[in-house]
Amino acid sequence: MKTLLSLLLVVTSSAAIKAQPISLHPDNPHYFLFQGKPTVLITSAEHYGLNKPIGDNETGFKGTADNHYRMEAWEFILAGGGLFNNLDYSFTVGHEDGTFKYPPTQPGGGSPTFRKQIKLLKDFIHSFDFVRMKLARDAIREPLPKDAQCQILAEPGRQYAAYFRGAAKFEFTLDFPAGNYHVRWIDVVSGLEEAPPMISHPGGPARFVVPDDLKECAVRIVRENI
Repeated sequence: MKTLLSLLLVVTSSAAIKAQPISLHPDNPHYFLFQGKPTVLITSAEHYGLNKPIGDNETGFKGTADNHYRMEAWEFILAGGGLFNNLDYSFTVGHEDGTFKYPPTQPGGGSPTFRKQIKLLKDFIHSFDFVRMKLARDAIREPLPKDAQCQILAEPGRQYAAYFRGAAKFEFTLDFPAGNYHVRWIDVVSGLEEAPPMISHPGGPARFVVPDDLKECAVRIVRENI
């Protein structure tokens, strides 16, 4: 039986390293290296067209707070990334349970709270048949508010996964075929959820509003009986 091997693009996103174009790994021809902003790598036509899993590997050098790494993870995976691997400095010899209190000078972060937030991302993306989804940022035609961010994966007409940051009260539409749709909003920081009643949609544009109390959130929209 033949074994098919997909190439994994390994991303080094360290701010301490000058951005470099994508290149073949010098020691392993099955891997590529890229040094730069991870989401740009995913969404650029040049790299997205490679049709290979892309990993954001060994994040760090953005301070010790959880916020940057959580936002990077959600943006990367919801842009179509295949792996997010965070350097967690709360694991050390003697603190194998991940409770080490690192100093402010540590080059990266990590904490029990952060790991819970990343589990939210894992559970969220695994709630979809995500191998059938692809980058669909143009599914939302309305311009985002200033400084807001959005990434969206979709299997049009069947399932949608979107991440919003700084977009509270943002109104947008998605074109759906007729059917019943389940909608679930998730606060990606706290894990709290809001699940409006199922939408029975006649077909055409469906209107949504990002909850005004969610500064950073995700939404799961799935057609019933898919």
